[in-house]
Amino acid sequence: MAKKRKIRPRDTYDAFYCTIDSWHREYHFGIKYPESWRSQKERCFDEWDRVEIVGKVRHHSRGRMTHRRPFEVAEVWLFPIYIPRSEWEKDPQDIGGIFQASDGKLGVIIKLAAGAYYSLIHSLSANQFKQLTVRIRNLRFSRGYVDGIHFDPEETPPEDLL
Repeated sequence: MAKKRKIRPRDTYDAFYCTIDSWHREYHFGIKYPESWRSQKERCFDEWDRVEIVGKVRHHSRGRMTHRRPFEVAEVWLFPIYIPRSEWEKDPQDIGGIFQASDGKLGVIIKLAAGAYYSLIHSLSANQFKQLTVRIRNLRFSRGYVDGIHFDPEETPPEDLL
């Protein structure tokens, strides 16, 4: 008798429901040395802009029958991208990925359109969001792709999470 092979589904999805406990923005800007100005192919400045959101994982919804991942804290880094909407892909595969997933911490990098990024900063400063939902595709061995992110003004009741 032939041994049966397990057939893995094409895409699996995990959703993490997190409270937003704290956030902060980092912005750095610097001018490079004059030697780099000789080459016009390089940028003459260096810019770093990100929002870091830290929250507690309240619930993990998984799309397959496996053991639960022991993530306790979610750390989400948001970066702006300056691509005109006319040059966006019609069906993007992902908007980010996992940068670290160890010691009970789920780390996620997400690239947002610049307009959404800057309006999100004002909403976070006004404390309008209480819950964050991150949906990850094919999370396996601390690797995966971010499929979506959702901010909610209220926390989902525990009985609705089950």
